[in-house]
Amino acid sequence: MLICGMDECNYEKSVEEEVQKIEAGTVNDKALQRLLDCRICPNDYNFAELYGMYSFASALRMFDPPTRNPQYCRGYDACYPCGTEHIDKWPGITCDNGNVISIKISGDKKYGSCCGKTLLPNKSCILKGEIPPQIHHLEHLQVLSLYKHFITGEIPLTIGKLQNLKIIQLSMNKMTGPLPKELYTLKHLEILDINDNHFVGTIHHDIDNMKALELLSLYNNNFHGDIPWYSLSVLKRLYFLYLDGNIFLQQSCTREICNQVYYGDLILTVPPTVFCECATTY
Repeated sequence: MLICGMDECNYEKSVEEEVQKIEAGTVNDKALQRLLDCRICPNDYNFAELYGMYSFASALRMFDPPTRNPQYCRGYDACYPCGTEHIDKWPGITCDNGNVISIKISGDKKYGSCCGKTLLPNKSCILKGEIPPQIHHLEHLQVLSLYKHFITGEIPLTIGKLQNLKIIQLSMNKMTGPLPKELYTLKHLEILDINDNHFVGTIHHDIDNMKALELLSLYNNNFHGDIPWYSLSVLKRLYFLYLDGNIFLQQSCTREICNQVYYGDLILTVPPTVFCECATTY
């Protein structure tokens, strides 16, 4: 039987070669296998995006079935994130013209599993694992909202290739590491919400590249060093700023440091348009 106009052996070889071509790092074997199982043609316009979504789903165990109901996922077609005429799209996924533009999955929503829709109040749709570097293949992605899960690891360096991103919400997870310099290249990012994690390091002055930023929420992490007030002051659209719960210099609470800020030998104040005070945590 021909697959994408090829016999099975040549089809598998062609898919593997295409993945090697688009993948700069280590190949995600589970994603590769799903491409083969789903009979995705290597010349499909969204081949790379599907590989990226399959990598995302496997790395964060999106389709792990509930322990008490291992057959639960069988009715869900895991091949098409955006769905088809007869198949619903993946939960939490929004598409436009066949491309994934939003991944919005909250750990607060009570589903039996991320792979299904049946309401089971005693279970949660919880993602576990690390965000894979292959996420950069989702070049149309505008929203990445993964709130209140058990996501670990660092923000992947490849995040800088997602230049259409407007919202990153990764709050209330278990993520670590410093913020990658590639993050500061996201010029269209409006919301960076990563509070209640275990991030470390300093906030780089290159944050002044993020001209569209309206909300910056970093509270309850382990950031240290100086706050780059001068760089923040040039962000004309910045309105919400949450910094408390870290170990920045000259800080006990943002309500205090927002009144008068020392930057080297200068005394600066936060722009009057910025709502800067202690975050309300629950």
